[in-house]
Amino acid sequence: MIRNYILIAFRQLVRQKVYSVINIAGLAVGIAGCILILLFVVDELSFDRYHEKEARIYRLSAAVTSNGRTDRLAQTPGMWGPELQETFPEVEKSVRIYRYRSDIIVANPASDDRFYESNFFWADPAVLEIFTFPLIAGNPAQALAQPNSLVISRAMAAKYFGEHNPVGQTLTYTNQGTVFNLQV
Repeated sequence: MIRNYILIAFRQLVRQKVYSVINIAGLAVGIAGCILILLFVVDELSFDRYHEKEARIYRLSAAVTSNGRTDRLAQTPGMWGPELQETFPEVEKSVRIYRYRSDIIVANPASDDRFYESNFFWADPAVLEIFTFPLIAGNPAQALAQPNSLVISRAMAAKYFGEHNPVGQTLTYTNQGTVFNLQV
């Protein structure tokens, strides 16, 4: 029975070649479009799912209108976080994260090694209370409690300190002639 259906379909494809090509091309484009949309949606929904409180984390954005055109920005003034926390009791905690946009020099004073870094972020101490980042060493409650304290990734720890324990070590951060000593 199925063999008969396949044979009839094949004969129709051969007999009406132009319509068959149009139908198959349309079907292929439709399936490819659905797959692309599915991949996009899966990718968008996969971000930050590892955070324990991900259902309670929100990001503020701003809509700026200029010359009749509205742009949505994924950044807001730094004062909004603390102000919203004071004004609205629903806001339990806020954190400000700022990506430093120019290259900086990070040095290990113990070894005189210098590294140029482009991915450098400033954050409030609450960043480790709101977001779930697994720490290899150290206490999350104390990691950013002091000014000029620093949290680094496993790759950065290996890069700066090799096999040595980075907790309690000092890195020197230099930018535009200003030098800061940062405690890991």
